Amino acid sequence: GDVLVRRRLAQKLSFLIEDLAAVEQPSDDELRRFHQERADRYAEPARLSFRHVFFSRDRRADAAADAGAALASLRLAAASAGRPGSLGDPFMLHSEYAGRSRQEVRELFGPEFAEALFALEGSGWQGPVGSSYGEHLVEVSARADQRTPPFEEVRQSVLRDFQQERREQANAEAYREMRSRYQVEVEGPQPDREARREGTP
Repeated sequence: GDVLVRRRLAQKLSFLIEDLAAVEQPSDDELRRFHQERADRYAEPARLSFRHVFFSRDRRADAAADAGAALASLRLAAASAGRPGSLGDPFMLHSEYAGRSRQEVRELFGPEFAEALFALEGSGWQGPVGSSYGEHLVEVSARADQRTPPFEEVRQSVLRDFQQERREQANAEAYREMRSRYQVEVEGPQPDREARREGTP
């Protein structure tokens, strides 16, 4: 009846089942089929490298208008090897990011900025693009499209996932077999005992 002892016994039993659930080494054909059926799992997302100049909504009456007005100056500053960041406001994060996925950009700047950034076409400074912080002028310096690596490139990851999935299936089957050998009965409160507690004769 001790909770800690019960937990430790359950943990040891889980370890024992996992040890007994040996997974055979799959063939290349099995791994290739596993890879094909779960191609999305191994797809590499599109990525962008970019830099930005920030315009704060807290510091400015109209950050979007100020960013738009600064766009021509920013392009001129970039062409003359000037410092683009001097045209904007201080930013708590970085001013340049390399090889970031859409999800990573969403986590950093919010969904609005991520969707707008990945929708940009062409090169050079563009914007303004709104984020959860303010307005930004952005320059995309590199793009990498989404790709699904060939099987040979991700073989070790496929093997690891295959074995983990088979191990989980074997564990689930072991638990089902174990439960089939027992009948679980849950004891409820005794009616007469409950009645006596409430003062009923």
